[in-house]
Amino acid sequence: MTKSAKIGTMFATALIAITTVSLAYSIRLKWEYEHRRAGVTDNSNSIDDEVADWTFGLLLTSIITVAITSGGLYWVARSLAATNRANDLSSRSLEISERAWIFTTPRAVGQKVTNRDGTWSLEVVFENINNGRTVALEVHTNADVAWYGVSAIFAAR
Repeated sequence: MTKSAKIGTMFATALIAITTVSLAYSIRLKWEYEHRRAGVTDNSNSIDDEVADWTFGLLLTSIITVAITSGGLYWVARSLAATNRANDLSSRSLEISERAWIFTTPRAVGQKVTNRDGTWSLEVVFENINNGRTVALEVHTNADVAWYGVSAIFAAR
């Protein structure tokens, strides 16, 4: 059983216990009142004293119930906040795992060709591969050429 389930069970058990005690005392008080009215019970305490005791007990029970209910509401609010955080993390994780992952690989297709004016050219093909789980739409590849001596480095973005 998880910690939150244990706390929820504790709050429910406390509320049930307090309600049961209050109900049992109310039933006993009603029973005693009916028996006194019928003359069956000869108790020296007056029914007014019993009602006063019962009212005070009900006040204490109500205060305890409000305290337990407040704690339960706080616990529910924390559980809801934790659930929202978990849902956000799950949503972000799903977006990352299900998105398109595009990898671009440049490769030379032919040989370097030297032109008459001393310049040279090289045909390069950029291959885009989708390793993600969803379709990649509107993929564009741009290349910049950086010159370092006689070699060219092609970078795809």
